[in-house]
Amino acid sequence: MITALTTEGFGFQRRLQIVSRGDYRDGWITVFIAENGCKKSLLLRCLAEHAMGRRTRESGLVGRVDPAARRPHRVIALSGTPLDRFPRVGTTDLKSRRKRVSAANSFVYIGPRASNGMAGIGQSERSFVGSLIANRADLVGRSENLSRAFSFVGLAPSVAIYLEIAQRLDSESFVRGLHEYIDELSAAGLGRNSEVVELKRALGRFGSAGALSIVASKLRESIQRGVAQITLSEGYISVDRGLSVALLELLMRSGALEISRTEFTRVSDGVKISGDHLSSGQWSWLGTFGGLALEIREETLTLVDEPENSLHPKWQRSFVPELRRIVSGYAGGQVVVATHSPLIASGISPDWGQVRTLSRGDRSNSVVNSQPLLNVFGWNSSDVYDGIFGLESSRSPDFLREINSVLAVIAANESISKAHVAGLRKKLRSLSNSLPDFDPMKNILIGSIKRVEELGRRK
Repeated sequence: MITALTTEGFGFQRRLQIVSRGDYRDGWITVFIAENGCKKSLLLRCLAEHAMGRRTRESGLVGRVDPAARRPHRVIALSGTPLDRFPRVGTTDLKSRRKRVSAANSFVYIGPRASNGMAGIGQSERSFVGSLIANRADLVGRSENLSRAFSFVGLAPSVAIYLEIAQRLDSESFVRGLHEYIDELSAAGLGRNSEVVELKRALGRFGSAGALSIVASKLRESIQRGVAQITLSEGYISVDRGLSVALLELLMRSGALEISRTEFTRVSDGVKISGDHLSSGQWSWLGTFGGLALEIREETLTLVDEPENSLHPKWQRSFVPELRRIVSGYAGGQVVVATHSPLIASGISPDWGQVRTLSRGDRSNSVVNSQPLLNVFGWNSSDVYDGIFGLESSRSPDFLREINSVLAVIAANESISKAHVAGLRKKLRSLSNSLPDFDPMKNILIGSIKRVEELGRRK
């Protein structure tokens, strides 16, 4: 477990505490909250570099991050924002060739941003498909968590993947590129990885211009029939007749094949729905928890940046329990989250996590330090806004100004004109009508009307 981060040149406290002393349990979740400008996203980036043990010149950061003495086997970055600071490698999009830092210490990025910096739902779709295909050997063992991610967004645990040909497959230069790619993986120490072994076998069988010409014909025929080239169903990956999933993966990694579209099944009515028609919130949840279910291993450090984006408040409230459920199934796991959401912060139990804040001193050039906060488990959002985020009320500032202007008149306890009474009565009724019946403020406003009328009768 990473309990502290030592850095220079980033504006952080020299040794920034991540986990309080004594909290050394599997699956520990630390949630950081802070005002904008307190470097939450940069902290997550530095933690990624720290865990991977990369030197500064490799990371591209200006500053120094001390490497972890004992590194996790895998670092997974889950992002809800395209403006995250995570490294631009490790995307599960197969077109990125799934670059690895090393065989034993891999980095996986799951989020809306592609390795070239572009962002959008299309990237979430490509990343999810990439994780499915790359982890196909263990889909059955991960099917429970994966199915729950589908179910939460109202989808059956299946997906049809339609491909399109992006470039010629039967040229000699393309074949050389495939062999060079496999050599790159072997040189990176991944030659014995079961995933790479399967790619090698596919290349050995189809790695000639003549063989790939036949494959191209089969692909064109499959595409013309309008069927899915790859299908996930009941925990298994299948492909259209005459095709090989390993070969399709290799061709997708090389950029020769691209995802044309995906198709899901809605549970409520069995209707087929295109991936393009899923909401950003559905893709955020499916990409985050479906991707995590597929990619997590034992001794994984999971870093999460602004997961609340695109998520309905009910889904935000379910985020931490689902995160905890998945991570707790793998020994040696640790999670660090950066968020502004009170519904996420209040989901942290002191038995397996802690909320901490990042803050500066009074001076503008003060370093950012980390402090533990109160146990907020079970607090409602207003409590968290007030006690943790320092927001006295979650109501609109304009609404509060209107109320306070009326209360100031009542507090003065002086007689007022009939015209003034009429104006205040109208304002109070308008404010009261804007509130739901269960809001206690509604009764306060109605009671204030009577008080205003009493002041008017003094004239």
